[in-house]
This record gives sequence, C-alpha cells and structure tokens, in this order.
Amino acid sequence: MNKKVLITGGSRGLGLELVKLFLDTKCNVSVVARSFYNKKILKKINLHKCNILDKKDFSKLKKKLKKESFDLVVHCIGGGLGIKSLLSSLKLWQKSFFFNVGASIELNNILIPNMLKKRINGKILHISSYSSVDGGPDVKKFGGSAPYTCSKAFLNMYIKCAAKEYKNKISFAGILPGPILLRHKHWFKLKKVDPDTFMKFQKEYMKNRKFLTPKQVGKFIFKVSKKHYRDINSKLFKIN
Repeated sequence: MNKKVLITGGSRGLGLELVKLFLDTKCNVSVVARSFYNKKILKKINLHKCNILDKKDFSKLKKKLKKESFDLVVHCIGGGLGIKSLLSSLKLWQKSFFFNVGASIELNNILIPNMLKKRINGKILHISSYSSVDGGPDVKKFGGSAPYTCSKAFLNMYIKCAAKEYKNKISFAGILPGPILLRHKHWFKLKKVDPDTFMKFQKEYMKNRKFLTPKQVGKFIFKVSKKHYRDINSKLFKIN
C-alpha cells in the first residue's frame, strides 16, 4: 500500500493487530499510545506518546499532528473506563464521552483540514461498538457500561454527518464489533474472576456464543481500509 497511516490507541489489542497488518504492507505507520510494549515493532513505527486523558499531553499531541498528514486514520481509542452506571455523575459521563468520541473529534479537526490542504482522498475509520445499536449487555448482570454505549451511539451519528459534509473528498466509516476477548479488558477479566457469569453472558447475550478475536476484527478493518474511499463512505460495518 505504501501509505501514511495513523492509528490511535495502537499499543495493544485490536490497535496492535492493525499496526502489524499495515506494517506488513510497507505502510508508514504512526501510533498514538501512552506507551508501546513490543520493542521490535517500536523500531518500525513513529510513536506519538500520549495519555489522551491528560490535558497537557493531549495538547502536545495536537500541536505535533498539525504538521502531519495521513492517507488513512483509524481511531481505536475507547473503553468503559470503569464507568458503568446510568446514574454516574455528569463529570464521569463527560470523561467517557471524551475518551470514546471527543478526543477523536478534536484530532479529526486537525487531520481533516490537513487532508484537504494536501488534496488527499483520505479515509477516517472509527471503532465503535455493536452495543451502540442494541443497547449493550445488562449493566447489573454483566457489567456493561451505559456511558460507553451512549458515547458510541453518538460516534455513529458523527460518522454519518462527517460523511455527508466531506462527500467525494474524505470518507468516514465505522466498525461496530460485538464483544472482543482482549487480555486487558472487561470480558477477559470476568472470565477469570467469575466464569459462571461469563458463561451466562455468552448464553443470554451472544447469538453464536463466541467472542470475536482482535485478529478477526483487525483483518476485517484492514479489508475495509483497502476499498475505494467512496465505497465505504458513511457505512457502519457491524461484526457480531
């Protein structure tokens, strides 16, 4: 492909799988992450070290990105942050919103003008969640997150609006995976701590009773990224 690619949240899990896939096709890969654990891969990427939730760190990142342009951006930032209840304070709702949507919007406000200035028919892919469509699992039973689910639903509509505004110039698409079994995330921890609840979740919430893997989702996103930018614009790809 030999393209310039930016992956936010690319240090592990799904983001790391994407980093590997794009490096294999000789892309110039930049990664935004708090740290990067794979030393071999670290030598092959441009790492923008940043804690997204730290205001000073985030401001520095935005200044750096003003000088760069990319052919493809994949936003993998997101997660529950342990904020689960519908009755969480507004401050916690805002924290969840910023982590799952707001930070990506602020970065896009820099990346989009850079693409337009360089006349790049770029692609911006956002990792949303299948829970943004069906409301997600029961919070009390399985530890789902209302603020996370609502934030991702907002993200879906942001993608649709951006796709309309920049039609024929830049494409925007969302990837909505079902539950992924990631070592550092909720479901992996629940499987160890409470296997009975984990199995109950599979039976009650999952149609095929199988979790997705980072490799499965990564390969799907990679295929989407190779399609013509007009063919994926405004699409929300559900994987369940």
